[in-house]
Amino acid sequence: MKRLTLYISLIIFAFMDKTPPSLAEKALANHIFWNSTLRTPIAIAGSTFYLEPCSEDNTEHQRLFQNIFTDPETVKFWALGDVKTKEESLSALTRYSKPWTQQSLLGGFAVIQHNRAVMLVGIGLFQAQGVGEFYIMADPSVRGKGLATEVMGALIRWCTFLKESDIPAFINCVTGKKAPLHTIFATASEENIASIRLMLKSGFHPIQSLHRYRMGMPSGAQMFTAPSAIKGLKNGNLSIIYPNRYMKRKAGFELNMRELDY
Repeated sequence: MKRLTLYISLIIFAFMDKTPPSLAEKALANHIFWNSTLRTPIAIAGSTFYLEPCSEDNTEHQRLFQNIFTDPETVKFWALGDVKTKEESLSALTRYSKPWTQQSLLGGFAVIQHNRAVMLVGIGLFQAQGVGEFYIMADPSVRGKGLATEVMGALIRWCTFLKESDIPAFINCVTGKKAPLHTIFATASEENIASIRLMLKSGFHPIQSLHRYRMGMPSGAQMFTAPSAIKGLKNGNLSIIYPNRYMKRKAGFELNMRELDY
């Protein structure tokens, strides 16, 4: 009887070893504090900071958005480069906060360091199969201090969690159904050398074709290779996208999730 009990125990332990980890366990492995009830992140831990979902009711997040979107130096590389009013910046915070209230896993994070919100980062939905889009904007007080590189690593860990969990959060442009993440897309204005270097340092590569991203681009978007002497480029060139006459030329980058070593 004792031998039978031992055999049953061994079988149970063997089965438990092969049981796939839960979302909470995968989140923990990527240093993510996870709300199992709401199935949303509470925070993503970094060395001296953490990322928390944007909230329109958070006064620190409100201050961050006002600092970012009302500062000409910060927004000159963002979209059309237009400075927003205080009211417009708070409206932007509402848009970035909304996904989390709908239990979406795509949305904006505020980076908190020393109890201050110092950066807006996030991953959004890009209209291409299994593709997400990164965005990042820093408060003027922390620009050029190396924080963005570490924050990018934390954001990539969040994407790694989404990929490992096989969560269908990204639109398949062919079927219209949600699909798992497999590629991260990002752009930077061609004159924004700091952001371009950040992309390269974080493992991104200049895109070689607009074919995959055509669904998310203006109809008149074109791509061409522009000369560049930026260190880290394999072929010495950037892939530049020219969306339309209302947008600045941007360097396009992609990161294949299969290339990550996290």
